[in-house]
Amino acid sequence: VRPTYSRITGVRSSLEHVRACAPPAEATEAVAAADLKSEFLKTLQWRGFIHQATDMEALDEKLGAGEPVVAYLGFDATASSLHVGSLLQIMLLRHYQRCGHKPIVLVGG
Repeated sequence: VRPTYSRITGVRSSLEHVRACAPPAEATEAVAAADLKSEFLKTLQWRGFIHQATDMEALDEKLGAGEPVVAYLGFDATASSLHVGSLLQIMLLRHYQRCGHKPIVLVGG
């Protein structure tokens, strides 16, 4: 597939760009083939939130140990607005809480 470029912006718009941004096959297979114990990671995997992970086995072991794990997220209150990236983080913390862990949200600036 030959890349095409927009005359105005010079942005590449083709399948080549998508292929260049795709994770290595072995990384995707490692996440898809993982036998996860943690309900939180199972939920994230099922919903398509996991793209790549480092040491998935250790993370799964920690989250699936039965004890609540604390995680925090911070927002800058001086920003003009929240964005889609903020919504994604809030959704992740809500799933985290539903799976028995303890989320903490910090608002500061």
